Amino acid sequence: GATRTMSYTVIGKGVNLAARLCSQAKGGEILLAPNTFLGVRERVDARVVGESRIKGLSQPVWVYRLREIF
Repeated sequence: GATRTMSYTVIGKGVNLAARLCSQAKGGEILLAPNTFLGVRERVDARVVGESRIKGLSQPVWVYRLREIF
């Protein structure tokens, strides 16, 4: 390969949470984790789905469903 090619990898709780939320989402649905929602709450309309137990995490997580982006 090229000498200037870079490869990136992500690991950790955030990646696990994102993967689990993706697997829970229905077609066309976007689910947000609490930290993501807090970061975009001024620019989106999202509703609480409820708490969800996420495999690999010890505490339940509040999940939000994105409804609209402003």
